Amino acid sequence: SWRLVSKIVENALFACWPRTLVRDPAAAKIPIKVPPLKDNRIREAAWDWASHDDYVFYVICDLLRDRRWPFDVALVPLFYGEAPAGGGDAADAALRMPPTEVTWFIYMSITHAYSDGLSGQALVDDLLHFYREEVEKSCQE
Repeated sequence: SWRLVSKIVENALFACWPRTLVRDPAAAKIPIKVPPLKDNRIREAAWDWASHDDYVFYVICDLLRDRRWPFDVALVPLFYGEAPAGGGDAADAALRMPPTEVTWFIYMSITHAYSDGLSGQALVDDLLHFYREEVEKSCQE
């Protein structure tokens, strides 16, 4: 049963790494945070002079204000001007736009308790591998 297995795993992890607790699968799922549109825009018009690389941190700071420790993931598509009609969040709007008009950012925030250089690099390598697989799959379709 899940309770028995999770208790064994939790005790083993906690003995090795006292910061670790095992949650049930539903509670352990990490929701990907996507910014909402404000006045049908992802960027404030007064800041359209700034590059996406400079502006993205403003969006991320606002989006991840309520942290989910130990790990958060944000998907931030940036584009200039108003979103095309159709509703939804910034990602929904960006998918309706030409790819050349959108810059996509994936931001991960993980506490030092779980990522300390080498383990962080392994995580990023795995995510880049999954990303490459998805890109190759979408190019074949």
